[in-house]
Amino acid sequence: MNREKQKRAAMQAMIDWLADERELGRNPANILFAEEFDLNGLHYYIFKFQKELLGTWYLGVCGGYEGESLNHTGHIFSAMEEYHSSTAVGQAAALVKRLQEYYEKRMAEKLQSKDQLQGAFMGFILLSKAQWDAEEVKRCLKEDWGITVTNKSKDENALIFQEGEMAVSIALQKTPLTGIKERAARNILWPEAVDAAEAHKAALTILVMGGSDTKDTGILYAKLCASCLRIPQAIAVFTSDNVMEPNQFIAASKMMTDGLLPVFNWVFFGLYLGESGLCGYTNGLGHFGKPELEVIDSPLTAEELCDFLSEVAYNVLEQDLSFQDGEEISFSDGKSIAVAVSDGVAVSGSSVKFKV
Repeated sequence: MNREKQKRAAMQAMIDWLADERELGRNPANILFAEEFDLNGLHYYIFKFQKELLGTWYLGVCGGYEGESLNHTGHIFSAMEEYHSSTAVGQAAALVKRLQEYYEKRMAEKLQSKDQLQGAFMGFILLSKAQWDAEEVKRCLKEDWGITVTNKSKDENALIFQEGEMAVSIALQKTPLTGIKERAARNILWPEAVDAAEAHKAALTILVMGGSDTKDTGILYAKLCASCLRIPQAIAVFTSDNVMEPNQFIAASKMMTDGLLPVFNWVFFGLYLGESGLCGYTNGLGHFGKPELEVIDSPLTAEELCDFLSEVAYNVLEQDLSFQDGEEISFSDGKSIAVAVSDGVAVSGSSVKFKV
């Protein structure tokens, strides 16, 4: 494979990055190609550069590149550390990891802010390798939901289109997500979640924004995820801050064909053992401007607790319910349950707690 054009493009990208006013503010006095390496199926170039002639050589990295593509994934950086040939590859790989973690942290912060969280939906389809067939996803969307995609992107690894008043982006991230193994471990209903988190090599990023009704936006998001999970590279979906099994997600999406809300696609129902009973919580109601739900130290079984939380969550979304601290709610079987609104135990912010 001839990578000379790619190497030249990487060097120019490195020069442009250094010339930015937030970095050197000018071209480096000297820059040379130093080494190259592969990481997570992508190719990277290491450069050494001088701020001033006869000055110290510093290390910079640019990538990752797939095949002979001239477009990098945005992993271009220098920490202005001195270049040493014996440690250059290790230094550069560490910089790439820092970049990945930075970008994911920034995205998480945006999604966790109240304005961004409410009404916008974002998730990731974990892939076994860094490739997908956008045309296959388009076919699945047409077959599954009658959605016709008119792609506005010139990038073969992205679908950008409008569905009604909603804007949609589906794009390939050619590196694995970091920090999701711990979240996967919370899903006690799918023991293989951690294995999927560890095994994935790349991800499809799915983002849906706009729409006057958050539920309509959420319905479109669930449809997109379900169809993307049909491609052979899909091994899990990371949504509502957890890793979920593909077949379960697809099965849950079938609720929409019956006119029901896909609550199990929108909301993760977590369980854990408390001091004197089983505890449960939701994660995902914040998209709809609702506080999360919690049950602390209940005598219920895992199935009973999941059924309770999912029933309440569904009614909250369908009927736009709200709860007040200190009130009691009555159920069809005649039981009444006390409600408290206070700081969350397993979730951030305030949560609605039910004493069952």
